[in-house]
Amino acid sequence: MGAMIGAAYLLVFVANARSGPTLVACVQPIMPVSVAVMSYVIGLERMTRVKALGVIVVFAGTVTALRAYEIFQTGGMNFLDIFLLLSQTNSYAVYVVMLGVATKTYPYPLLFLFLATAVAEFVVLLIAIPAFARLDVSRVPASAWGAVVFAGWGSSVFAHSLNSWAVARVKGVLPTVYSGVQVIFTIVLSRVFLRERLPWDRGVGIAVTILGVCLVARAKYAETPDATRRDAPSRSCGA
Repeated sequence: MGAMIGAAYLLVFVANARSGPTLVACVQPIMPVSVAVMSYVIGLERMTRVKALGVIVVFAGTVTALRAYEIFQTGGMNFLDIFLLLSQTNSYAVYVVMLGVATKTYPYPLLFLFLATAVAEFVVLLIAIPAFARLDVSRVPASAWGAVVFAGWGSSVFAHSLNSWAVARVKGVLPTVYSGVQVIFTIVLSRVFLRERLPWDRGVGIAVTILGVCLVARAKYAETPDATRRDAPSRSCGA
């Protein structure tokens, strides 16, 4: 778990620097699909037809959003950029699946998050020591320190704690489905603060990706006890 969450932490900064925040957000909706597939492989969840359709739709949308078909064309993203983006998302997906397996026996999600994060941060600290030695603190703007504080508390502490708690309660796929909302907020904020543009084909890819995520979410909801209880009266009336 520590290795996977640490890789997700590191790669989000690397991918952001290479590809920009919009594309980093574009690949986040892959997470629930990856979790669904991995959970099916290890026997945690079923792979229904609607889930499988969602997987295919998300794949098509992500290929379009990343313009993966331009890898070997001049001016397109290169293979390393796409590999880093997908590795970042799937690293966290592996952590979520492992957390789901662990909390089946030991219902302590925040303890697992703490231990995994402690391992990850220790390794990150070792990697960062050379950079600290060259850092001129006086040249770092206040906005950068504010971003560090927000990333540490807002994302690493608050958001991941809530996500880990949710995974323990409803298991892996459903909490990660809402990563699709991250795309919308990132696009809006990148447009406002960074003046980033979103080409129409990438916009279509994002929309298709979110559609696939909705299909996976719908299939996941159909497996919940709430959906089963709601369907029971209609079946009994029909009988």
